[in-house]
Amino acid sequence: MSALLTVAASATPETAVQTVAKPTPNESLMAIEERLQMLLDSEEFIDPADPNADKLRAMVAEEIAATLEAELTKVDGVANYLTWLETHEEFCGREIARLAARKAKFEKRRERVEGMVIGLLREHKERRLEGHTTFLALRKNPPSVEIVNEDEIPNEYKTAVITSEMQINKTMIKRCLQAQIDVPGTRLVTDKERLVRG
Repeated sequence: MSALLTVAASATPETAVQTVAKPTPNESLMAIEERLQMLLDSEEFIDPADPNADKLRAMVAEEIAATLEAELTKVDGVANYLTWLETHEEFCGREIARLAARKAKFEKRRERVEGMVIGLLREHKERRLEGHTTFLALRKNPPSVEIVNEDEIPNEYKTAVITSEMQINKTMIKRCLQAQIDVPGTRLVTDKERLVRG
C-alpha cells in the first residue's frame, strides 16, 4: 500500500495526503516523478467504502495537479538548461576552430622566420647571431626516426590501435637504431637542427 494510504485509516484525509511531500523549488525531476507515482498509487487504493473517500480523491487530485505543474516547470527548467549548455558547447567549438586556425597561422609564420634565420646562419657558416640582449643560435636536434618506407617496417615495430590499424612505434625503432640494430624502412636522422633563443 502507498505511503499516503498507510495512515488513512487512523488519520484525517488532510493528514493522509500530507504524508506525500509538497513540491519544493529545488526538488529534482526524479523526486517529482516519484511523488507523482506515489500519488497515483494512492488514488488507486482509496477504499470506496471509506466515508472520506470522495474527500480523499479530491485532495489527491489536487496534489496530482500541483505535482504535474511542478513537473512541467522542472522539465522546462531542465530543457532550458540543456539549451544553454548546447549554446555554450557550440560557441566553444567555434572558438576552438578559430583559435586553431589562428595558432596554425602563427606556427607557419614562426617556422618561416626560423627557416630564414637558419638559412642565413648556414649561408655564412655561422652558428650564432648576437643581439643587444639576446641571441639566435643553431642547436642540433636529438636523433629522430625518419620513415623511409612504411611497408618495409616489420610488424614488431608497430602498435595496434583501436581502429585495428598498425601504428609505428618510433620509440622502439629509435632504441634499435641507436643500438646499431637495423630496422627496414627507417633510418636514424642526426643532422637536423633547430633555432634556439637566448
